[in-house]
Amino acid sequence: MSTKDLFKKGNKVLTKSQVDKIKKDLESEELVSSLVRANNRFLSHVDYSKPENFSFYGSAEKYYEDSFDRIYKTYPYDGSQKERQQWLNESSELDLWIFDKAHPKTTGYVKLGTGQTITVKGGPNKDPSTTTGQREELSKQYPTKQGKSNIWNPEIYRNSNLYIDGALGNTVEFWAKLEASVSGDVYPVVVGNENGNRIQVQFNTTTNLVSLVYIDDTSTGLNGASGQTTIANLLGTTWAHYAFSFVNSGSNVKAEIYKNGTLVGTITSGTNTGTISQKTTY
Repeated sequence: MSTKDLFKKGNKVLTKSQVDKIKKDLESEELVSSLVRANNRFLSHVDYSKPENFSFYGSAEKYYEDSFDRIYKTYPYDGSQKERQQWLNESSELDLWIFDKAHPKTTGYVKLGTGQTITVKGGPNKDPSTTTGQREELSKQYPTKQGKSNIWNPEIYRNSNLYIDGALGNTVEFWAKLEASVSGDVYPVVVGNENGNRIQVQFNTTTNLVSLVYIDDTSTGLNGASGQTTIANLLGTTWAHYAFSFVNSGSNVKAEIYKNGTLVGTITSGTNTGTISQKTTY
């Protein structure tokens, strides 16, 4: 093939309808830019499973540790395609290798024993990828520089990541299964403040009694007998997805219980729930 032959390939012209269809299928123009950048990036063929292939200075262990930290602290698992692609574009080759080859991607779970809990604080929190004293520490917190910090704005209900308000409503979701040996009361979810004002889901494996709590700072809402119903084998020994929604309805609170996407119980009782002050959450 001569050089002249390379110029004989015609360019395809897209019609307006084809262009509109492409735009419709795309998440955003920014995604296109990120993909173009990824396609133009040169990646070496270094085998990062062997530190002697790339670690000539410093600690190879620290290189691996930093990449794992960056992945689990900053990867936008719930982000858009653009945000995920942007993260990949900003990653080092070692980050990409660990993310693709070593970092777990299959669904995992935590096995909790009696009295064991997972504690989550509602924030607002700063971006975990920034460190004190880092250059542009403050500006990197904000979305314009891909920061993921919480922006305090009560006018649009950004008081906390665990903001509770009966007028707006709240939903909690989780996957769970019980060991066959478990008996008695189980508390899959408790979200609230140190004063005990909270959302709480409780299930008794012996009586099949479901007890829901949705109370505000004045202890008003759904609680006690008003938040109880019986649902046979709601939590069982096989994995299932659960969702509990709460919202003020008339002068009551309406709670709906879903198992694997199917509505299995409804409670409309108690009195309207207000808001819960944002203190240390548990």
